[in-house]
Amino acid sequence: MMENRYQKLSSYLNYVSKHFNVQICIKDYCGFIPFHRDLSNAVQPFLAHSNPFCSYIKSEQKSYYDCLSMITKTKKKCERNCNPFIGMCHAGISEYVIPIKSQNTIIGTINVGCFSHDELKSKHRIQRLCKNSKSLDYRTALKLFYKSLNSNDYLNDFFLLSTLELIAEYFALTYNHIQFENGSISHKHYSSNEDTILFNALSYIRENYPSKITIRELSSICNCSDSHLSHIFKRRVGVNIITYINKLRIEDAKIHLESSNISISEIALDTGFNDSNYFSRIFMNFVGISPKEYRRRFQHNVYQ
Repeated sequence: MMENRYQKLSSYLNYVSKHFNVQICIKDYCGFIPFHRDLSNAVQPFLAHSNPFCSYIKSEQKSYYDCLSMITKTKKKCERNCNPFIGMCHAGISEYVIPIKSQNTIIGTINVGCFSHDELKSKHRIQRLCKNSKSLDYRTALKLFYKSLNSNDYLNDFFLLSTLELIAEYFALTYNHIQFENGSISHKHYSSNEDTILFNALSYIRENYPSKITIRELSSICNCSDSHLSHIFKRRVGVNIITYINKLRIEDAKIHLESSNISISEIALDTGFNDSNYFSRIFMNFVGISPKEYRRRFQHNVYQ
């Protein structure tokens, strides 16, 4: 297979992450990353927070929804001031937030952490969060919090900030290129209410697409009707919700087909399809060939 042209981006993100001992999380506000397979594969490890503290906090549904609401708050702050800033989430984690801007529109952010620039404030937020929770334990959360913190003080590091701004600029150029190729990803200004609905839906889908996701479930998370969510999603992203979810699943399935000997029926289950025949039909619709044929053509590059 042709070498992924975004592999250097992935390598550079890994280098920055390891060199500064920071966690990098790319927030895609308009759903453009999955529209390009190579880009999606390259940045997949950087699309969600994976530290133990965040995973623990988001294990509770209400706290998970609170995490989603931070996305909207962050975007609004970026729209008021496009400069990078240091922000603290509802759970006490501090991060660099670097806006990704295209034609004066905020299309995403690069969030880099985890820091604690105000330890007392962080502990207070964790304590308050756990006090109002039925399942989160304060001592456990605090232990994971300190375990997840960056061990070095890079909060005011000029080189790190300059590097992140360069990466943000690269993502903006990539977005413009994908816009030119597809012509379906909208970059116009919309109401903050629409932003909130779309960001919550996209974030939930990206983190849960291997599981069953219903329109009713999504609309409940977004606090709107099924029809309103579907209308906004189709107009803003360019495809309907089911197509978007299936696209993520099929891209995941391609990776399994190329790099493993797992059976096609198992891959179908692992990527969110309960019926392997239905999986094959959807795969054919997206890729143009069957999963079996796709594996025959491309897996030899890995196992030859």
